Amino acid sequence: MLVKRIGRLCAVLVLSGFSSVAVSQTLTFSEAIHLIDENGHAEIPSMYTVIDENAFRNLANLKTVTFPSSIVSIGNGAFSGTANLVQINLTSGLESIGVSAFEASGLLEIDIPPTVNSIGNNAFAFGSLSHVAIPQSVNTIGELAFFGNPLTHLEFSMANQHGISYGAFAHTCGNLDTLIINSAEVGNDYFTNGKYFNSSYNLHSFTNGSNPTLYNQFHFKRASGACHIKNLFLRGVEGKIIHEMYINSIENLIVESNIASAFVGEISEAKNIFLIEGKDFPLSTLGLSSNLEVCSAEDNDNDGYINCIDDYPADATKWQSDQNIVDVGSDTDSDGILDNYDLSSDIDTCWTDAGEKSLDTDNDGVDNRRDCDDDNDGLLDVYETGFPFNYDISVDGLLSGLQLGTNPLNPDSDFDGTLDGLDAFPLDNTESLDTDSDGIGNNADTDDDNDGHFDLLDAFPLDATEWMDSDLDGVGNNADTDDDNDGVKDDEDAFPYTASESVDTDGDGVGDNSDAFPNDSSEALDTDLDGIGNNADDDDDNDGVVDAEDSDPLNDSIGALESQNLFVMGNPLAVNGYLATISVGYDVSDDNNQLTGIGFRVHYDSSIYSYSAVENTLNDSVVVDGMGPYQDVEDFDNDSTTDSYLVYGWASVSGEWPNVELPAKLSDIKMFVNWANYDAGSTTSNINFSIVDNAEGYEGKATNYAMTVLPATWDFDGNGVADALTDGLMLIRYTFGVNDLTMTSNAIAETATLSSIQILEGMKRAVIVADIDGNGSTDALTDGLMLLRYMFGLRGDALIFNSVSSDATRTTVSEIEQYIALYMPNEQLPPVQSEQSFIVGDWKLAEMPQQKSVFETTWADPLEMNQEIFENCVHDDIYRFGNDATYLYLINGSTFMNSGINPLYWSTNEYCVAPLAPWDESEIYTYSIDKNNSNLTVHGLGAYIGLAHVVNGGEIQNPSEAPDSITYSYSIITEDKILLELDTYGIHYRFTLERVLGN
Repeated sequence: MLVKRIGRLCAVLVLSGFSSVAVSQTLTFSEAIHLIDENGHAEIPSMYTVIDENAFRNLANLKTVTFPSSIVSIGNGAFSGTANLVQINLTSGLESIGVSAFEASGLLEIDIPPTVNSIGNNAFAFGSLSHVAIPQSVNTIGELAFFGNPLTHLEFSMANQHGISYGAFAHTCGNLDTLIINSAEVGNDYFTNGKYFNSSYNLHSFTNGSNPTLYNQFHFKRASGACHIKNLFLRGVEGKIIHEMYINSIENLIVESNIASAFVGEISEAKNIFLIEGKDFPLSTLGLSSNLEVCSAEDNDNDGYINCIDDYPADATKWQSDQNIVDVGSDTDSDGILDNYDLSSDIDTCWTDAGEKSLDTDNDGVDNRRDCDDDNDGLLDVYETGFPFNYDISVDGLLSGLQLGTNPLNPDSDFDGTLDGLDAFPLDNTESLDTDSDGIGNNADTDDDNDGHFDLLDAFPLDATEWMDSDLDGVGNNADTDDDNDGVKDDEDAFPYTASESVDTDGDGVGDNSDAFPNDSSEALDTDLDGIGNNADDDDDNDGVVDAEDSDPLNDSIGALESQNLFVMGNPLAVNGYLATISVGYDVSDDNNQLTGIGFRVHYDSSIYSYSAVENTLNDSVVVDGMGPYQDVEDFDNDSTTDSYLVYGWASVSGEWPNVELPAKLSDIKMFVNWANYDAGSTTSNINFSIVDNAEGYEGKATNYAMTVLPATWDFDGNGVADALTDGLMLIRYTFGVNDLTMTSNAIAETATLSSIQILEGMKRAVIVADIDGNGSTDALTDGLMLLRYMFGLRGDALIFNSVSSDATRTTVSEIEQYIALYMPNEQLPPVQSEQSFIVGDWKLAEMPQQKSVFETTWADPLEMNQEIFENCVHDDIYRFGNDATYLYLINGSTFMNSGINPLYWSTNEYCVAPLAPWDESEIYTYSIDKNNSNLTVHGLGAYIGLAHVVNGGEIQNPSEAPDSITYSYSIITEDKILLELDTYGIHYRFTLERVLGN
């Protein structure tokens, strides 16, 4: 017993160690060999769903296997060649058994679970199976699936036997006593010569179960040496025509059905016909001299055999007198061999005389096939289990096991050292005890006392009332009143299983001895011993790095990791029907451009974007250049709206990547925009990143980007420019009702990239956004005319003069201009060109704004602002410049407003406030660049940078004085720092902007 428990312990330790690292759901050979304990048992963990091909192949030490219900598939050859495997427990949930899965195994019987649908070729071939049960769920049985097994019992419940392949049961008829087919469609030739059952053996009994369909196809051919049927049962074949019934010999025909018409064939050899009462059968067609008996359907012992054919109607274990089921102690032929072991009725013969003489161990002139005592030691071979030639250690004529007592019939039948009277398993030398009387010996039983706790974890494996002994005092916890032996009774102990604790004053689940704050239920730990509990402390290890940014917040020797940062450069815009360019940007938190590389995915929504190409990739050390697209089945970016991704990877052997000035562009991704369900507004579609791998000592960080997608553009011919005499003219024609190809006549630019048909399709998309004044319709002399004027360069009142509908919802110049600009192609927007792209992105003030008089030489802080005000409400303001000439400022709720323009100041003395109209952080303004004069202009009432009251030529004192635009002169200091300046009346101002990381 000790050996058994040690073996189980080893097995569990192996399993525990293994499962902690396994990530696959497929059990492979390298994993399987570790599951077998010293007793030859393998218990497969429930983490697996598939047994891999050849997982246990040819493992000679495998004897028994326990399957979890999670297994759905057993692979090809999984248990092939396991000659010592005698027992498995296949469970419901299993769906398929692969080719040669159990070929040449030692299994003695198998019940296929009711969820299996396929059994592969040679699945159980060349085995030792005597009992097989196949459920209704099985649809296919492969060729030679059970070839060569010595079957004695075979049961079918298949719904369609047409799924049985050629030779599935070949060479299995030798000892087959009973064949049962339940609820099955029996097809033609299923039991003919050589197809399913080998032709040279006899089939003793065939039972056709309830309600099978046997229409015109129940066919046993009279072939040479075909399987013979001794007892044939016909059940549940009501109204069917049975023909071509060729049977070599039949002793009993039991009919439990109403058969519609005659048999055609040769069954005249039947000796007896048993017809169940109330059933009709065309006996006249038989023309045989059989005995006919009409029987009731009663079955007293419920063994499946009606009383009239049951020789033992009160014994469910037997039904025929020729089944050789007799008392163990009987010796019918008085040859000294009990009938259970005697294969011959000849008193002088212990074996059949079939075959030639091949061996005579004791040289007594009697072949071992006929000799009852092969080693002539006076002990019959039947008692010398496993050692028929010599198991007489003392050479005194007595088998060694017999010398333990006086019983000449062997008091220890299995020679395991336990007398039969004391042995729960007298014929099994691997077992002798069964503590819980469950029919499983203690060596094989994992719960000897059947208390629900595995023996390995049971401190009292033979006592069903106990299983745990927390204090190891030899008294189980159920009987022990002080389980942790700390002197405090369990019913008074807040921690009855922990000797170091017994009181929890604040009830937080942490004992007072371990609780740094025993009277505060909200706190229990104080890692840095600063008197502030970890829950309230934002720096638990007091290393100067806040927990949210600390790689290990409880270890003061480890702080924040540096980061590799990914982002979309600039603010790209997508237009339906056109290519969009997404530039992938890269930076690091410590400016280190000498790293080993990075790997990442770029995710997008394939219902909006169609991948076109990857261009301008940073070539140094690139190993994966935008491969894909792949389906994002695993949802790597945790965003259900993105379903596809591309993969990038750089790996530098020398550790010098990217070896360029940072931030840098890694690649351009070209996407065609195919927004099918567009409407009159814009939408956003995410461009996300997920990290595959990053450089050692760094963490990967990504800034996802919500790209604006417009349904259309005013550039109808695709030449990159929205031109009045081409694009504008075509829209006017379309809105006047010219909606065929004549719309494009003499109106397509020479540089156009689209055909007339494509232009017409684009116009259909554009009409949905061409309602410029927002009155619900697109009209030539309102919307079309205003767009044409805009393309001719008209702005202000001249743009909307007599062109706005009376029911319009957009009526002001600002509203009309901003709406038209929203759908202009990038090249047509006020004049942002690729060479001015330095300004595109997010910026903030790097330091306090500065001012000086024209009479002074030193710079000073602006009036009414100090460093505290700057830090609290200005330093976090974001100025966002889009590559489509849009401009926004994002002030996060409050910014600096001086007393002159802040009507609230006189009552609150507060400079940090939310701005009043016309300053509006939610408004989308525009900007323009004059590169020749180094000027940056922000357009729109309320647009400004730095200080709202500072404008060209003066300082305003009232919100009503805000101008339509403000122009600043700019100087590029570095790629990420720009100086802006402007002059008021006698005062010069300057603002230093720095780029926000990741934009």
